[in-house]
Amino acid sequence: MITFITALYPEAKGLIQRLSLKKNSEETLYQLFEGEEFRLVITGSGMISAAAVTARHFAKYPSSSGHDIVINFGIAGGCFSRDGDTHIGDLFLVSKITEQPTGRTFYPDLLYRHSFRLGEVITSATVCHDFSMLADGTLIDMEASALYQALLPHVSPDRMFFFKVISDIPGQPQESSVQPDLLLAPHLDTVLSFAKQLHDFLCNTLAAVPSLSLEELSLSAAVKERLPMTEAMCKDYERLLFYAKLDNKPLSKLLKVFLTSLDGLSIRGKKQAMPHLLRFREQIINEAVPPAKTQTPTTVSMYQPFFTTVYAEKEVGNNNLKNRLSSTPIWIDHYKDIFNRSHQDFAMQKKAPSLILAKKTGTLLYKGAPVCQSFGNEHFYYTSCMMNCIYHCDYCYLQGMYPSGHVVVFVNLEDYFTELEALLKEHPVYLCVSYDTDLLALENTFSFVSRWLNFAATHPDLTLEIRTKSGNPAVFESLSAIYHNNRNLQKQIIFAWTISPEHLCQTTEHGAASLPLRLKALTVANRAGFSVRLCFDPMIFHGGWKESYSTLVDSVFSSISAADLYDVSIGVFRISTEYLKNMRKKRPDSAIVQYPYITENGVSHYGTLSEEMVQYLKERLLHYLPEEKIFVWNGGE
Repeated sequence: MITFITALYPEAKGLIQRLSLKKNSEETLYQLFEGEEFRLVITGSGMISAAAVTARHFAKYPSSSGHDIVINFGIAGGCFSRDGDTHIGDLFLVSKITEQPTGRTFYPDLLYRHSFRLGEVITSATVCHDFSMLADGTLIDMEASALYQALLPHVSPDRMFFFKVISDIPGQPQESSVQPDLLLAPHLDTVLSFAKQLHDFLCNTLAAVPSLSLEELSLSAAVKERLPMTEAMCKDYERLLFYAKLDNKPLSKLLKVFLTSLDGLSIRGKKQAMPHLLRFREQIINEAVPPAKTQTPTTVSMYQPFFTTVYAEKEVGNNNLKNRLSSTPIWIDHYKDIFNRSHQDFAMQKKAPSLILAKKTGTLLYKGAPVCQSFGNEHFYYTSCMMNCIYHCDYCYLQGMYPSGHVVVFVNLEDYFTELEALLKEHPVYLCVSYDTDLLALENTFSFVSRWLNFAATHPDLTLEIRTKSGNPAVFESLSAIYHNNRNLQKQIIFAWTISPEHLCQTTEHGAASLPLRLKALTVANRAGFSVRLCFDPMIFHGGWKESYSTLVDSVFSSISAADLYDVSIGVFRISTEYLKNMRKKRPDSAIVQYPYITENGVSHYGTLSEEMVQYLKERLLHYLPEEKIFVWNGGE
């Protein structure tokens, strides 16, 4: 469904006629017009009316799917220079909304391709007659901020669009007879075309979350009748069935076999039911399925190229942006105004992330987390000079940790160096600089790896680990020059590549380099003089995992020499249970995320299967490496 919102009937008139919308006579508190694919809501003028009507409408007619979009289409005043290139009747897509009475700012996400001119709008509580207090280049209306806030519980920021046509500009001549419908009319086709194209794209590309068939529902109900389960046990059981559907397991067959195994048994109470549920869990988990295949997109993408939209804190200033940006930034007060908004769609943002440039304050270095490998280093720390990664791996913990899929880059790297210098005066430091992002993947844009290497060259007590899934060998041409000026960097810098079976690279590590490209980049890094590490971490359970990881090990060591490796790490997928809860809300389509994990001490993992997977891979690696070069994650002990 596409819902248009206007303040006044004259703004809605052209849409009503063009779309042949009919008035809903049953709705008496506001004007509502409907068609097969469209709705149009007229709120009345002003912030209070806009908020009240919008809240009522979406409470009564909630968004029915992830394909729904909402468009506010109307007129606005404009404060533009008389000698500029902006005129009455020009159309703008709003990128920033400022609520004049409170000073609060709101930012609709700009994830989709468009050719509209961007503008910032100020929402006033009253009709504005004095434009002298407004910044040049801004629009002014009376509804946008109220609409944004009323829509937010129902529609994510990437599905709301604010189109404004300038109705008056101080100092420019205006025909008093010009009506809103005539001002909007020249832009109807353009806005409607964009709305229809985007709606069709979302309908065709967003994967539907699978649901149980009628047969599966019937069999599931039969199991519940046979097994007395508590509410918590029922939730675990239903999650197990959902995971089976996502992983393409033959659920009907498995349910029938399980029901047959219960024949003749008298099961009373949850204590007697639990062993049977655990047995069923093992049957589902161990049911092998063919590896998933990468699906070729069937429609032309409407997502913006990465970093098309750029936000920058005012304190960052233009000097930090030179030669870095291809577009004019949208100026913000603080990165959290964008990054910490509520009701964001993380998964959609990852498909077209915006760039947020900011300055980090407060603590900049942190002690390593228990779920991370310390490699035996006593003074193990990590830091985040970027937040989020340009890759989108199904299992990535950042989905559970961050509310936004946009990428934040902290430009004040010198402040990190200052804090690190103070710490180095106390003791040596083993520092991971690429946990919450992939610095190497963005090296051509920001050169942060080069700056870290230059800093390490003058601080011999510092060891850096730079983890990556990138596959760009050319980047080491510039980095090798730094190494050749200081050969001690071979002991101080460790480039660590996450390695996964190729079919997992293709189906779960979206955007990351293929396995051959990672191995090629690793080889070039080693030849350039840097230490390189292989990280079989996280190991992901899937049908036929033993064969996958065995093939992976043989493939890796047929391409590179074991003698060239600094060391190797092994670790199964494990994650904070709180992060996992957040991930499950954001990724209902991922079998990895919806897997029925065991939870212990706030960490979710595979249970005893974890030990089996680690031991199996370690035995395979021992064919190529001495044991002292193999590090195994031990649960943070």
